[in-house]
Amino acid sequence: MVLNNIEEIVVQEFVCFYHADLIDENWGDKCVQEDLAKGSVVRLLSRINEPVQLLELFERMVVERQYPMNQTLSKETEIEWMIEDEDWISYRTLLETMIVVLKSKI
Repeated sequence: MVLNNIEEIVVQEFVCFYHADLIDENWGDKCVQEDLAKGSVVRLLSRINEPVQLLELFERMVVERQYPMNQTLSKETEIEWMIEDEDWISYRTLLETMIVVLKSKI
């Protein structure tokens, strides 16, 4: 899969902050997810000039479990977000929280 610039930046964000070796074990907790989402959106917006395209990407990722970007992030972070239902639900909730935060900033 060839990644565009926004996708590459999202992959870098997830590798740095959501990798299996780095992420807090209670990352699925609502309060923890809110903090993670806020931090990610701030960092992503500082690097991305097209926030609407980022929003559209996240919205596609939330509704399509097998979306290629979800597969890429699962592989790169070594977390089976798309395989395990519990992980998918937490991951999707994190993305939904990012969407809410992103919408409040654009």
